[in-house]
Amino acid sequence: MTPTEALYHFTETRPKNVAFIKDKQIGGSNISPVEIERVLMVHPAVRDVAVVGVPDPDLGQRVAGFVQLADSAQSVDLNEMLAFATERLADYKVPETLEIVDKIPRNTLGKIDRQLLLTMISECESRDTASFAYTRRVTPVLKVQR
Repeated sequence: MTPTEALYHFTETRPKNVAFIKDKQIGGSNISPVEIERVLMVHPAVRDVAVVGVPDPDLGQRVAGFVQLADSAQSVDLNEMLAFATERLADYKVPETLEIVDKIPRNTLGKIDRQLLLTMISECESRDTASFAYTRRVTPVLKVQR
């Protein structure tokens, strides 16, 4: 079997419950969540961050981010945080949503539990009739007081 045939065989026979989350296919572009996470981690109000690809019927997936605030963050303007990311990333890599969470979920190995984050998004969608904020949920300036 040639290497190309082996790759094709692997992709056709791999288990469907295995999530390949290294790169996300967004409208024909591969986007690495780690690249976006590294940019957002530099922001002084961020303690931890996770980025996932949310299923989308038109583009395949859309970028959504989850932010755990630093203890020193007194108030946070998520619009400013998105502007911070926009200055450092291509426009199609900037998260369409940013959600503040108490803690980024991690598995026993310390890796981000992206499946749990996707579950959190689907729960928000089922509770809300409006979909999970693809209009940059933070459009009105949102100040978080600590």
